Amino acid sequence: MTYIPLDIPAGFYRNGTDLEQSNRWRDGSLVRWRDGSLRPVKGWVSRKTSYSTNTIRGMHAWESLNGSTYLAGGSYNELVAMVGSNTLYDVTPADLTAGIEQATVETGYGYGDYGVDDYGVARQNYGNYSEATTWSLDNWGEYLVACSAKVGANGDGRLLEWQLNTALGSELISNGDFATYPDTYWIKNTGWSVPNTGSSAGTAAFSSSQTTPSNLEQNSISMTAGKKYRLVFTVFNMVSTTTLNAKVGINLGLGSEELFLEKDVYNGTHTFDFECLTTSSAVQIRFIRNTTGGDGFNIDNVSIKEVPTASVIANAPTNNLGLIVTEERFLFALGAGGNGRKVQWCDQEDNTQWTAAATNQAGDQELQTSGQIMQAVRTRGQTLIITDIDAHSARYIGPPFVFGFERVGTSCGAASRKAAIDVDAGVFW
Repeated sequence: MTYIPLDIPAGFYRNGTDLEQSNRWRDGSLVRWRDGSLRPVKGWVSRKTSYSTNTIRGMHAWESLNGSTYLAGGSYNELVAMVGSNTLYDVTPADLTAGIEQATVETGYGYGDYGVDDYGVARQNYGNYSEATTWSLDNWGEYLVACSAKVGANGDGRLLEWQLNTALGSELISNGDFATYPDTYWIKNTGWSVPNTGSSAGTAAFSSSQTTPSNLEQNSISMTAGKKYRLVFTVFNMVSTTTLNAKVGINLGLGSEELFLEKDVYNGTHTFDFECLTTSSAVQIRFIRNTTGGDGFNIDNVSIKEVPTASVIANAPTNNLGLIVTEERFLFALGAGGNGRKVQWCDQEDNTQWTAAATNQAGDQELQTSGQIMQAVRTRGQTLIITDIDAHSARYIGPPFVFGFERVGTSCGAASRKAAIDVDAGVFW
């Protein structure tokens, strides 16, 4: 029997009539073509079921210099990054200004279009939108750069950079494992002890006979304002499992009114991430009985370390609407400094130099538009900047102007800040 080869062109074709579609692939599922040959595509596999606690409003995937893959995402109040091994890192700056998760209609007095409805009548079912906070994410070489859009009073607006650092900082607690005896690092108020014999050896023990609240404290923990820290400790031998009989707190040594972390604790290992609000040499961690009476318990393996996060890019403008990295390695700040029409860029290959000078290529340009910048997209040989009413092209032309800007479309504004995508055929939104 002679075999007759079927030379069917790659790709699905459903244009025109059935006759016009003859000898072509018409439909399929989970397949792709490789070297002109039809191959199966495996099913989807869940990478992470707890990637973020909130709705993601911007994602970016990239590869580091050593070949590791990363996926970053931002929600209204967090910035997270995941490596190819599915390890997740929360790199949210401790002082990030949160935006809003869902778009809302601002009703009431003063909202809505001018001249619509009667003066003095509150808008009931319409008005201006407060848009959900979105992120611009890109990579500066192998580093992540990010910006949470600052729209009105919502969002952060700073340009951030994460340099892939994941290692926790040095230990700030002395004798956190209570292995040194006699202990001279902890202040042990009535009822607390650090025994060196018996079942409680190598821990801090709170006596069950102590019926009033009492602190176990360590002072002079050096922390810096604006940094994020992780507190880890273990509680065990607490008899009551339904009543929370203890609390952990951290303050600045200025009184209980300065307490900025206070949590109930129970048997098990506890982890708390928190921001240090004020730089102080008198930072205090304390463990205290929550109520009078109750059982005793033990504390062990107390640790405080700085958590690496994305950092603000030095000298960069603030109150921005977004960012993008151009093909020529310039970082664009979109809506720079709170001006919705302004594009400002750093020196080539130096994202900390933003002041224009004869010796660098930093600069800025205010677009000739009455719109507000919504998004920018890298495309063939240029950067396309889309406002809510038109579109502009930015092309690198070198010193002294560095970039040339040209309006390339009118009445074609983007409906949102994540509406545009670049493909081989061009940019679509």
